Amino acid sequence: EIKQSNISLPKWQKLEDEINEIEPSIWIFIYTDNDNIIRKIKAKNNKGFNRTHWDLSSESINTISNKNINNADSGPIVSTGNYSAQIYKKIEGKFIAISKKVDIKIKPLNKQHSENINTSVVVEFWNKVYILRSKTKDLSENIKDMKDEINLMIKAYERGRLTDETIQIDLLNLRNKCLELDQKINGSKSRSEIGEKNEYPTIWTYLWAAGGSSNSTYGPTVSHKESLTIVNEIFNKLNSELNTIKVLSLEILPRLEKIKSPNIKNK
Repeated sequence: EIKQSNISLPKWQKLEDEINEIEPSIWIFIYTDNDNIIRKIKAKNNKGFNRTHWDLSSESINTISNKNINNADSGPIVSTGNYSAQIYKKIEGKFIAISKKVDIKIKPLNKQHSENINTSVVVEFWNKVYILRSKTKDLSENIKDMKDEINLMIKAYERGRLTDETIQIDLLNLRNKCLELDQKINGSKSRSEIGEKNEYPTIWTYLWAAGGSSNSTYGPTVSHKESLTIVNEIFNKLNSELNTIKVLSLEILPRLEKIKSPNIKNK
């Protein structure tokens, strides 16, 4: 004889909450001597003894997007001086301190190094390189986004109920300007596909010459400084050209409405 019994099932909301739950984790916060957080390091949380290291790099300031959200980016190295560390647990997305702060002192590798090199000047320069490299990445992405938006506008024009060849001509001109701008910042795509060098150095070439790695205690040399100046000049020029394209594209939108084109949604 089989006895009937009631089987309790978890409520749907509880199952949804478990699916959406943020996984608990352990973190180490690195502070400067004025209590600013300069680095957050996700630590291991396994059974037994766990070891976590800090490579003296600061937190990344690169723009976050869906393309790089999972990247383990970091910023340039910090200068010598006094720091502190504290352990946190992350529960349901909230950070909770579980230890007191421990003092850390970063010293030069040797006395001669500290006498000959002003580390604060070196770190300040590499920070400038890092920030400009981050801004250049954003500019490159913005150019691609602008190119995609203009392609949508061209498609919207093709589906318009009326025609206006001046709109088509203006859109194709803007598309060409975007392609030229993309080539100026990233070089020739056709050349790179067959392994050929670009005819002229790109902004990335000068960025590398200014300091390919910002995690260095060397420099800046005269060559580093000259290259950084060139990068600034190129960046400002390309950014200005992109802003001009943006303004011109916005002026075309009401013209597309007049010929009864479909609405445009970019991302």
